[in-house]
Amino acid sequence: MGAGGAGDAHSLALLGDGTLFAWGDNRFGQLGDGSREGRLRPVRVHFPGLP
Repeated sequence: MGAGGAGDAHSLALLGDGTLFAWGDNRFGQLGDGSREGRLRPVRVHFPGLP
């Protein structure tokens, strides 16, 4: 699907301890996990300033 299509969704979750997780479409690397693979399950994302 093209930009903005239903297959382009991704989500982020910031836990109470400061860890960040992401999942969903990742064809442009938008999840921040260093890959371009879509993720069905949450993956931990390292973000400067978070534990």
